[in-house]
Amino acid sequence: MEISSFVSQDLAHKCPEKSYQEKRSEFLQETVHKAKYSGLAFSADECQANSIYQAKIASKFQTDFEDDFFYDSAMKYKKEIENHTLFGDIYSMPKGVIHHHHMTSSLDVDQLKDFILGNPHIYQRQFTHLPTKYPSRLIYTIEPKEDDVPFQKIFDTWREANPSKDAKDYFLENLSMLPNELAKTKNNNDCWACFMPKYFFALHVMQYEEYYRKHLINLFQQCVDEKIYRLETRLTPGRMTDERMNIIPIEREMQIYSDCLQQIREKTPNFSFGIIVEMIRIWKVQDIEKTIKLAFDLKKRYPDLIIGMDLDGNEDVFPKFEALSSVMLQAEDLKKEYNVELPWILHCGESLDVNNQNLIDGHLLNSKRLGHGINLFKHSYLMDILKEKKVCIEINPISHQILKNVRDLRMHPAIGYLNLGLKVSISNDDPTVYNTKGVSYDFFVAMAGCQFNLLDIKVVILNSIECSEASEKEKAIYHEKFEQEWKLFIETFINKYI
Repeated sequence: MEISSFVSQDLAHKCPEKSYQEKRSEFLQETVHKAKYSGLAFSADECQANSIYQAKIASKFQTDFEDDFFYDSAMKYKKEIENHTLFGDIYSMPKGVIHHHHMTSSLDVDQLKDFILGNPHIYQRQFTHLPTKYPSRLIYTIEPKEDDVPFQKIFDTWREANPSKDAKDYFLENLSMLPNELAKTKNNNDCWACFMPKYFFALHVMQYEEYYRKHLINLFQQCVDEKIYRLETRLTPGRMTDERMNIIPIEREMQIYSDCLQQIREKTPNFSFGIIVEMIRIWKVQDIEKTIKLAFDLKKRYPDLIIGMDLDGNEDVFPKFEALSSVMLQAEDLKKEYNVELPWILHCGESLDVNNQNLIDGHLLNSKRLGHGINLFKHSYLMDILKEKKVCIEINPISHQILKNVRDLRMHPAIGYLNLGLKVSISNDDPTVYNTKGVSYDFFVAMAGCQFNLLDIKVVILNSIECSEASEKEKAIYHEKFEQEWKLFIETFINKYI
């Protein structure tokens, strides 16, 4: 059934002139369907479910939540989101592929808490050689240095000062940007200043190989539980450590990914996983060069695991792609040397500044997808180009609001991108830092705040599969699986609300 089928119509067969409703229906058919719904025909059940959603759920969001849900912090309403009827629907909904995700900020707070508490090998170490404001980090080691402080000592001191709080509070305060902290932030720079210590707090504990195994299994299972078929994550290989804080061989690290993936596949055979090799724009050029070469070497040896490269970081503060283009273009020579394809999948446009032109360079460097793409509406001359190239915009609504890139979710540009026929996907970026778990929260915020309807969500999920770096065989499997699970979801949705 075409999209026009759920638009009210008065065909006025007896009138020689077309009725207004006929003209309106034709206009929607020629614009909406040919743009964001191009190539799709929705079933009667899908159209009915969408009408029910609009009438019984979407129409009530303004009364379900206070205004600051939309223009301050949706995650201040985390409990209300979890208790909302739509959240349960979203959790059970098939979601395709996660495009934009950072491994180092996707920790399960409870799992980490249980691992660290009472563990005699957890210490706090000062990394005085690091050019950062946040050198103090937790580590796992059985051979501490003289200046390493036992974590238990730090935790006991905190507990004495906070008798009304429990261990979960401690870890949330150190890992997540909480509403009381966000209320004090005035701008994007304040938000990044709050973000960074959360990111670094347990970074080295996570990279301890035995914990990392536990983390991976938990993360993969979490994806399976949320009906995510594939996870494409950003991480920097070559940093995993043993019990003495020594970097383990890269072959051993890659084997850990393979082992954990195989363990999940014993119950969920078609789940897949890909690594986007992550670099930071503030790194020294020689370190970026070294990591690009490492990425190609790993792609040659582990073609199914390594899927792309990224340079990320605060786009308004760190060097722009234009300044780094000479080193990034070296990838073209490495493609020939290694005889492999390894695309850029870049953070682009995580900014509101029209003078931030990373999106231009992302296009010129042939980035397969664009992470965030917030200021694309200020570079609208790129839209037709990106649409023709089928470049996907990786939207992370909770991240965009918390970092003050979009102050009012109702003004988020994503729905406009979708209406123009651009590819859009929904991901969760840094779930631990934003006090979420999985991607259902971002889907909820996309629907409740950014005003995606059920049909839009189907398009977004199909985009996530189509624009992923999965093999064509895997994509075919995911498309078939999605259509089956989506049909069941729609039937269940109608029966629940009719």
